[in-house]
Amino acid sequence: MAGVHVPDRSEPAIIQNRGLLEAIAGMVRATGTIQLTGNPADGNIVALYGTTFEFDDDSSVTGGRTAVTIGSDAEESRDNLLTAIQALVVGTSDIGRVAAAASSTDTVAITDYQVGTAGNVAITKTGANITVVGMTGGLDGGLLNVSVSGIVFDPDIDIGDIHLLNIADAKINPSTSQIINEVIGATDTGVMMLAKHQSENAHLTTAEGDYDVPHISDYGALQTAPEQHFTFDPMNATTDWAVLNNDTINLLTTLKHVLGTNALTFDKTDGLANTKFGAIAKTLTTVDLGNPSPHDVIQTIIYVPDLTNVDYIFVRLGTDLNNYNEWRIDAENLTGATFETILFSIGDANHSGITGNGWNPSAINYITVGVAFDLETRDLAGIIFDEVSFHTNQHTSASFNAEVTTNVTSPTIRVAKVGNAAGGNWPKDAGSSNNATPRVIEADDSALTVAAKSAVHGGKTLLSVEITAANGDLTGGSDHATALIAASVGKRPYIVELSIDTDAQCQLVFTNGSDVKLVGLPQINVPAYGHRFFPRSHGYRFVGEVNKAVHLQDLLAGTVDVRGVIWYYLEA
Repeated sequence: MAGVHVPDRSEPAIIQNRGLLEAIAGMVRATGTIQLTGNPADGNIVALYGTTFEFDDDSSVTGGRTAVTIGSDAEESRDNLLTAIQALVVGTSDIGRVAAAASSTDTVAITDYQVGTAGNVAITKTGANITVVGMTGGLDGGLLNVSVSGIVFDPDIDIGDIHLLNIADAKINPSTSQIINEVIGATDTGVMMLAKHQSENAHLTTAEGDYDVPHISDYGALQTAPEQHFTFDPMNATTDWAVLNNDTINLLTTLKHVLGTNALTFDKTDGLANTKFGAIAKTLTTVDLGNPSPHDVIQTIIYVPDLTNVDYIFVRLGTDLNNYNEWRIDAENLTGATFETILFSIGDANHSGITGNGWNPSAINYITVGVAFDLETRDLAGIIFDEVSFHTNQHTSASFNAEVTTNVTSPTIRVAKVGNAAGGNWPKDAGSSNNATPRVIEADDSALTVAAKSAVHGGKTLLSVEITAANGDLTGGSDHATALIAASVGKRPYIVELSIDTDAQCQLVFTNGSDVKLVGLPQINVPAYGHRFFPRSHGYRFVGEVNKAVHLQDLLAGTVDVRGVIWYYLEA
């Protein structure tokens, strides 16, 4: 842990050591001066860290030496020497380790950039008007071994840098630090850590393996979230964006946006390029995504006014218009005339859309977003894209051991079919397999029920009637005036399923509306608050009579409220 400084505070900083503390303290840089007490003579020299400077007034110096022009007086000659030294500081010679500056009208002050005794190399010279001091004062520091007693540093004394090489069970200022594995106390204090406030995530500019500063967000949280976010372009302006070709026109900004201040809008037209794409492209300053995972995502927001003739929407990332990867979402998975957030998984790049050498995620210079149509002659105005970004994503799993309830306000819920993830949504039918194997069916109770029951009964067209207060509130001994099933000329009803609940004991029969029990339809005995479900097997049917309606009657005295549903079909 290098560069530990003792802070300035009202009480001395204390280091208490319960084991061995090795510290290298007080390392100092060497310094020196070169003074011109008068103007030097031609051929006088100054040698500093292996470089020899020769004062010259006839443009002739000894080989390997650096010329210093003699000025009109000592001050001007001093300036010329300073310039010569500073010019060599940026080089690779030993003199590149020093800093040189004027300390008076006739003196150059030299400071070694490096600390330690290695800088204590004498400056040499020739000439009566040149005086040199140094280089001296460089210190390597000393090894301090402390085993029992503590060391107290006075904060008013500058002891230079302290390099801690090994700390075993040590504590720096016991009032503000704690030892690993020490028991936590109610009044413990610690040392505050500072972090850099940075609103936007950005790639580090430091080299791999180097130190950097932790960052905090606008909300004061350390930016260590599992999802990292990088915006390729906010799409607030058309700057550097261009239409892909003349099949795309009217590239503009629009206030109809979701993020930032604007979005970009454009139109697809039947241009001379004869492509089916309405798209825009941009050349980027090189973006390095490092090594993305297949489950990381590219995200954008789209608005397509009409999906009737749309094939898919796409994003391309690459080095240029001839080398890129392409990601697609088919139109059947989109909703027209609404803003949608689109996520493209990195691992779902479209095979046929990969062009040239594909993409290099460490050197992305090119981006295209657009809509592909079924024919190149199609027109569509008002396509909108808003912000394109990259997000890291994590593999997650979850198990639920309790009921989970959710409210969905979106008008559209889509679930991909197993075995054909890009092939659209599951059908709203009985669940029979077509081009994939559905596991759950989108909710459509009536369609599902009818299809299932119809399949059981040989594909008959099934009808249903609900038993309500209108036809199910019965008075004992009387036939209900409202028919459950109306008479159909030349046809008889075949009741295939009956499910009822009652609020009292009853004996139910089906009649023709004149207290005449229909032949072939059984009497149903129901206990108080009972439930009955018929038939008990799908191979059994209740058969009514040709040209006869079906009413409901309770043979017992009193009143009963019957509720339920009857499934039937009509046939001659």
